[in-house]
Amino acid sequence: LSRTRATMSQVGLDAKSRRQNVLGAFNCPHDLSDLAIVLVDDVVTTGATLEECAEACVAAGACEVRAVTLATG
Repeated sequence: LSRTRATMSQVGLDAKSRRQNVLGAFNCPHDLSDLAIVLVDDVVTTGATLEECAEACVAAGACEVRAVTLATG
């Protein structure tokens, strides 16, 4: 995955603002056709970043995307 634009820190933002902040901010430049992908994140608060990353993977052809996190905020 690559970040397509700079985003501000998510700290202090409400769920709606977090979603808007990362909307369209990620791209997958690789062909993931028919692959199952696991995203790893240290902390998930609202899931906005993981959702955007998952959408980028699906757009690149991934057939399944799951996420593993170490903590929730």
